[in-house]
Amino acid sequence: MYENRKFVIFDTSETGSIQFYKPATYDETGSFLTEATASEVLETSTETLRLNVSGSKTFVKYDRAPAQIEVLYQEGDNIPSGSSVGDVRIAAAAEEEVPASVDGLSSKSQEYTYSEILNVLTGSEWVDSSMSEK
Repeated sequence: MYENRKFVIFDTSETGSIQFYKPATYDETGSFLTEATASEVLETSTETLRLNVSGSKTFVKYDRAPAQIEVLYQEGDNIPSGSSVGDVRIAAAAEEEVPASVDGLSSKSQEYTYSEILNVLTGSEWVDSSMSEK
C-alpha cells in the first residue's frame, strides 16, 4: 500500500514555499490574468497541513514513480527464450524527482516511506499525550 508515496517533514516557517494548486485568475471583466498552477504535493493548502504538538513542524506527501517499470516485449527486442512479443518485462526507468518546491526547503528531513512516517507521527513530538488523559 502506498509504495510510491513519500513524506518530508519541515519547519512551518517554510510552508509558503510549497507549491499548492492555484486556480487561474481573471479580472473583473472576465479577462484572463494568470494560469492555474498544479500542486506538487497531495495536500491542498497550508490550512490542511498537520502540525506537530508545538506547531513548529509539518509535513507534505507526494508520489514518486519507481525506478523500474513493467513494459511489454516488442518486435525487434532481444527476447529471452521462454518469452515472446507481448510478454511483460521489467525495465529501468528514471525515478521521478522530489517536487521542486519540496527540494528547495532548507529545513527538510530525510524522505520517509509510508510505514516510516507512521512511526514518526506516533511519537511524542506529534501526539499530545495530555489530550489522552482527559
